Order: sequence, then C-alpha cells, then structure tokens
Amino acid sequence: MPDIEIDLPPSLASQFQQRRSTVVAAAEAAIVSGEHDAVQLFAEHHFEDVEEWPGEPPSSPADVLSMLKLQSIWGEEDYVVLEFGIGEHLSQYVIAVSFDSSWKIKDVEMES
Repeated sequence: MPDIEIDLPPSLASQFQQRRSTVVAAAEAAIVSGEHDAVQLFAEHHFEDVEEWPGEPPSSPADVLSMLKLQSIWGEEDYVVLEFGIGEHLSQYVIAVSFDSSWKIKDVEMES
C-alpha cells in the first residue's frame, strides 16, 4: 500500500498489523454498503463539483467511490481511524472509518 501515513501508538500498531487485511476489508465494505449517508454525500458532492479529473472522469457517484484509496491510518489506545480519499490534489475531504478497541466499526464520516 503506497504512501499511507500511519500514526498509531506502538501497542496498537502491533494489534493493527495482525488484523490489517481484515480491518481494511471491513472499512472498504462499509464504504460501498450504501448504509452511510456521509459516503453518499461524499460521492455526490465530488461527482458534481470536481471539474478537472485526471484521465477519464467518473460517470456516476458510484464511480467516485471506486476511486477511493486508503490514505492514512491513525488512532489512540481505544480507537483506530482509516481515512480514504480520492487524492489531495482533487479534494481535502476523506471518508473516515473508525473502529473501537474491539475492532468493530464505530462510525463512517466525511471529514476534511
């Protein structure tokens, strides 16, 4: 996974590395599930407002979601947040999927 910023306390970093593929897959599934209003808002906003896409522009809000890439992983002792974005050159906004200390999804939000 290229250029992903990781900022976790050492004890949490070790736990995350053991669960990394499962946690990332759960976050990605939550994003495409259609269950979170923030994700739909992100997709619609960027589909309508980004004017200069590199390469082929998306043909629908769902295409915007397919462009999301994991950008950063950060947290504290009792939570971890995975941030997915379409690139800082296109948007300052990300989809943040937060996990509690038992590695269950706590929230999915759009953040800047």
